[in-house]
Amino acid sequence: MAFNTTSYVSGGAIRQILSGQVMDLHGTTGGPPFTDADAVWAALFGNTITNNPDNDETYSATGETSGTGYTAGGKRVQEPKITVVSAANRVCFSDDLLVGQNVMTWGPGATITPFGALYYNATRSNIVLASIYFGNPAGRAVTNGTFTLTPDPLYGIFSFGY
Repeated sequence: MAFNTTSYVSGGAIRQILSGQVMDLHGTTGGPPFTDADAVWAALFGNTITNNPDNDETYSATGETSGTGYTAGGKRVQEPKITVVSAANRVCFSDDLLVGQNVMTWGPGATITPFGALYYNATRSNIVLASIYFGNPAGRAVTNGTFTLTPDPLYGIFSFGY
């Protein structure tokens, strides 16, 4: 078992987003709107989980990073926002704050070795929204320091085309 080495938006989340089960993107499906009240979290994981983009994944603490300065469940994304760019057929997930303001840190004094992060919506049955692989087969070790998770400046935390 190992953390999937491809970053992805969860297939289950895409299906639920586009069908309006998780949120009503266009105001036509009657699904629940995605709001700032949705509790979206980023949890860090080690290399002992098997995550799969095709599954309808839900958050579980099994395989989650542990160590000094880290609490199971991760950290909450502040003011999550879904933006639909119809002209580009793109859905972007970011924060409602200025770009760069939703940087998450664990530390100072953290000692952890995460391989990736899972973003999940605790308000919507802990459905995994995306998996972000950190690109290093040995993990990203921090010893008595600060681990920083920074969203992409153009696409936010994650995005997908439709």
